Amino acid sequence: MISGLWLLVNTASRISLVSYLMASMIALFIVRKYKQMLLVLFVSLIFISFSSNLQDRYQRLFDVIEIKMGGIGENLLVGTANAQESLPINKRQKATPTPTLIPVVEDRSTSIRFNVEWPRAVRAFSKNPLFGTGYSSITLATDNHYLRLLGEVGLFGFLAFFLIFLRVVMELIKALPLDSSTTEIKRIVVAGLVGAIPGLLLNAVFIDIFEASKFAILFWFVIGMALALVSKDSEYEI
Repeated sequence: MISGLWLLVNTASRISLVSYLMASMIALFIVRKYKQMLLVLFVSLIFISFSSNLQDRYQRLFDVIEIKMGGIGENLLVGTANAQESLPINKRQKATPTPTLIPVVEDRSTSIRFNVEWPRAVRAFSKNPLFGTGYSSITLATDNHYLRLLGEVGLFGFLAFFLIFLRVVMELIKALPLDSSTTEIKRIVVAGLVGAIPGLLLNAVFIDIFEASKFAILFWFVIGMALALVSKDSEYEI
């Protein structure tokens, strides 16, 4: 866990860190490990405190939100105009307004998503809402799994994909609550997946998580193992 958390923090991925905390809290809550919830949160905060890069990325995002919501940019423009009007003008000199450079506070990854990648996926979806424009038709990355699905495979593909998750969640819910009679391996796998799925769905808002083969191979393997464990007709009861 420690090595994985260290690696996650050093990637400086903001949404992945939030997803990890959400998944961990849900999984530990299901198995009634309340003290461990506080321990995980405390250790995570310690690791975050040592990553200046991750802190800077969060701060940059907060700065952008503050400027967008507070209208600081508009106030700067108005203040500049008023200052220029109040300056005395020498009659011998021609009044030439001096442009004032306003510092631009921008979060690059957010701007790329909002201004380039997400609008591109929306345009692809508008061309063929039912079936999309085909796999990999909206370039390499969209950084939003839901928009990527809608753009590439349309509404039918979107619903088909998430019906898989609906069925998986329904099967996992049947195994709850996890009491003392539940085997340890079953508790770990079921609680981990019930916590992981909401975290992954949150992560998919900003990352094409399910398109990554290095993730998908392991994820669907664990899904299959979990369904075998919770199935009443399974021969693999552990």
